[in-house]
Amino acid sequence: MRKNKFIHVVSTFKPLFSLQPLHLVLLPIFFILTTYSRYSGLLYLSEFLLPFIKITVLAFVYFFLLYMFLKNKAKAGVLATLFILIFLFFGELKIWLQNLPLVGIIGSYRFLLPLLLLLYTFIFLRIIKSKSLVILTTFLNTLFSFFIIIEIWKISAQQSIKPVSPQIAIDNKVTNTLRNLPDIYYIVPDCYPSSTFQKEALGSSFNFLDSALFERNFYVLNNSTSNFHFTSFSMAATLNMQYFNWTKKNTPTIPADYSGSVDLIKNAAIPKSLKSLGYKIYNLSVFEIAHQSPIGKARLISKTADQIIFYNTLWMALKWQVIPSIFPSYVKKLESINMRNNRSLRNNFKRYNQTIIDSLKSSHFTPVLNSPKFIYAHLEMPHYPYYFDSTGNPYSDEEVFKANSSLDKNKFKGYIAYTNKIILTIIDSLLYNSNNKSVIIIQSDHGTGNFRSENSKDAFSNYSAFYFPDLKYEALYDSMSNVNTFRIILNKYFGQRLRMLKDTSIYLKH
Repeated sequence: MRKNKFIHVVSTFKPLFSLQPLHLVLLPIFFILTTYSRYSGLLYLSEFLLPFIKITVLAFVYFFLLYMFLKNKAKAGVLATLFILIFLFFGELKIWLQNLPLVGIIGSYRFLLPLLLLLYTFIFLRIIKSKSLVILTTFLNTLFSFFIIIEIWKISAQQSIKPVSPQIAIDNKVTNTLRNLPDIYYIVPDCYPSSTFQKEALGSSFNFLDSALFERNFYVLNNSTSNFHFTSFSMAATLNMQYFNWTKKNTPTIPADYSGSVDLIKNAAIPKSLKSLGYKIYNLSVFEIAHQSPIGKARLISKTADQIIFYNTLWMALKWQVIPSIFPSYVKKLESINMRNNRSLRNNFKRYNQTIIDSLKSSHFTPVLNSPKFIYAHLEMPHYPYYFDSTGNPYSDEEVFKANSSLDKNKFKGYIAYTNKIILTIIDSLLYNSNNKSVIIIQSDHGTGNFRSENSKDAFSNYSAFYFPDLKYEALYDSMSNVNTFRIILNKYFGQRLRMLKDTSIYLKH
């Protein structure tokens, strides 16, 4: 009975796999999945839906045009799939050919494009003369089905093999004896450099923020360092109070490493431990923590899913390289497209930062008896792009995004000054609303390496300042790195005896 049932299933699907051009859909599915597997954890699968629809629509439009001409589904399907294959993998093919010894010139546009056109024409003529394509159709359907299964398995494997956040063994017997646990504000101004860096590299003779925080009884670390120079790695180390071996020595970081760091933040020890002690977690960041959704998307990669999908396609090569070289006037249209995208990015940044500022200044965070809070607020400033001058006046889009604007010292100094004013308004609001009873930490995730390429330490030269309600800062030391921040907090306010880790800055290759 079972054998007959199996035979029936096989007999049902055999005509489908041998006669129908399923590969026309299977190829886009495979391409989307293989791209997603590279960026799993950095981009959501839902973000790939629109690119998939675009590719599939293109495939079927071309298929129907061929079908109207050839009156044969199999032939039209094979030729359409071949076209989509060239369209999607053009960039990969070009790079591969360029790296071949002796014949790398074949990878140039002037050779590759005519060669592909001739090859496609040759195959086109052979296909239309073919009497039967049953074997080829079956092969393509089976091949891409097999590729899809492999990619699904790879994605599943990636999801199951994730780095595990360390579990901090907080002694509840100790914490149960404590009363009036403090609210903890962890404010991260992204890419804020140390005062030393500002003086040496930017020529700033005076740091207004240092002076203002001293007046408000903060303790500012003079030689603070981050452990990593990428945001997600730095925050993973800080919120887990531990180093991680991201990559082997001299091995560049890959998307999977970024994905792992995001997962470590998601399950970070500090938010989870504080939540178990009755803390309410407020997440004002680009990361998910303690089952709290982010208020924005993590800017770990500069491109959207749509841009990543089409980056190495034939269309992008024609759009950004071939057509502008033939028609110089087309460059202005491309510049207009770029500016429109940049304007959208600018608006997203503005909304994101303003949400954090308004939330921190709100009475919503006023301390409540027996209801302590942990607030993680990650400001996307003064990180590039530098949107405002020192007085808070916005630059034009053309000024913000012009070439090499990330290396403009004066704009960066101005944006730091603007960030200082924002931070102080937040601090004053928090001190007033909390009656000076909250722990406040201002600590950037890393510094910036944009201005002194000869000094690799710049990227780790970050800013750290602490406010403790009792104004007792004996546990802090000037050369402390981010990984020890919450070890000190747990020791001081939760009766723990965690040892300090060696303060180390780890350079990760791109």
